Amino acid sequence: MTYTLDLEDNQIELLIDKYNDYRLENTNEYTIFRAKVATTTITVFNTNKVVLQGNNAYKAYVTICNAFDIPVMSEEKAKAEILEVNSFNLSIAGSDEVGTGDYFGPIVVSACFVPKESILELKRLGVKDSKKLDDNKIIELAKVIKAKTVNASVILSNDKFNSIMNQPNMNMNKIKAILHNKALSNLLAKGINPDAIVIDGFTTQDKYFAYLADKDDVVKENVRVIEKAEDKYISVGAASILARAYFLKSFNELCEKYGYNLPKGAGPNVDKMIYTIITQGKKDILKDIAKVSFKNTYKIKND
Repeated sequence: MTYTLDLEDNQIELLIDKYNDYRLENTNEYTIFRAKVATTTITVFNTNKVVLQGNNAYKAYVTICNAFDIPVMSEEKAKAEILEVNSFNLSIAGSDEVGTGDYFGPIVVSACFVPKESILELKRLGVKDSKKLDDNKIIELAKVIKAKTVNASVILSNDKFNSIMNQPNMNMNKIKAILHNKALSNLLAKGINPDAIVIDGFTTQDKYFAYLADKDDVVKENVRVIEKAEDKYISVGAASILARAYFLKSFNELCEKYGYNLPKGAGPNVDKMIYTIITQGKKDILKDIAKVSFKNTYKIKND
């Protein structure tokens, strides 16, 4: 891994003095000092930027931060920042989910692999967080994403969601983790070799893997769970668009099948629709079109 620090002149002098016994030959005119300590290479540039590289680079990073009273980022946060800085130079697989806040309709998780050579092209085409696009643009871009990326999607229908939620120790975040892992497993099975895997951060990285502790075949290598990743990585933005397109398709099919103009979200319009369905004697269809564990169901029943 790689970590960077920007130091003052006096700090650079102290750093060089500390690691002078491990000095290496400078390789270009931009570096003023290089050293190798065990498996970590320390490079000091003439801009006072210090770059730490190697398997134990984080340990050296912490040592230097502590020596100069610099706040230490957690290893995961530091890795996330490094990944973001280099995002345009890496071929990244990203995943995102939609439908978890909608009472009606399925949950969809999509995963996309975008090779670094395709990043600028997709960006020019308008690929970004699906929440910033209207439905027509999402459907248009989804066709492009399907054609230009390796991708995989998992759709969890309402009846399956309701069945799973009745299982012990189950909650929405655990379901999300299971679906993300499934989509990524399906994506990797297509033979891709990403530099990194980024999951849009609906929870912390530690909790994400805790949700999957009882599962087999968990995708772990080079996985990062990063908050608001759909704005930072084109692959996650592409995944969010693809997932939204699949959600819209499934949602519209439910409307046609059951003859209702179902509202999205989980607000007052949803409550009115639930009331209409129940008063028309069709409450049995809710298990097929809705996430009945949402508070909307119990609010209407209590009313």
